[in-house]
Amino acid sequence: MKSSFILLYLPPEEISNRILRIQSEINEAYPIVKTSSLLPHITILPSFKTDERGIQTFTTELNSYLKERKTEPIEIRTDNFIALPNTNLSIDIVKNESLIEFRKTLELWLISLKITPQKREKYFYAPHITIRNKFKRKAQFKALSAQFAKKQFQEEMSLKDLVLFERKESGWEVRANFQITNS
Repeated sequence: MKSSFILLYLPPEEISNRILRIQSEINEAYPIVKTSSLLPHITILPSFKTDERGIQTFTTELNSYLKERKTEPIEIRTDNFIALPNTNLSIDIVKNESLIEFRKTLELWLISLKITPQKREKYFYAPHITIRNKFKRKAQFKALSAQFAKKQFQEEMSLKDLVLFERKESGWEVRANFQITNS
């Protein structure tokens, strides 16, 4: 049986806690029906489906691929808040060619394993950290976007590791961790 998986970068705990506090404040003003079981993150590979044999191959091959790659950490900087087209309030990530190239090579690598994303991405890859999406009313989204348009969120972090999550009945659960650097 196939399961859904997603490969993410999780910011350091201090930054994640700051994001969770912002999410909590927003949820008090605009209650939501369902919250995500995922921590604040940057999506590296979109959700994909494979069976147990496929994910075993994926984890073994990804570990090998990352060890061979011998790379320095990818520096990531946030650049305040952004409203994305699909009613998604997010923390913007400063354009980073290293991150985009890294993701592109991983996508091609994933396809070489004959594993493809569950759904075609509608937009080009724009790294971000989602704060809140799926508002009940567009007016709520517009009000929140206006409120956060002038707020600051400037942080720096290093992409040194990745986390693979698996979709379970109870939500997303950690399946594996991967180091992407030699340090």
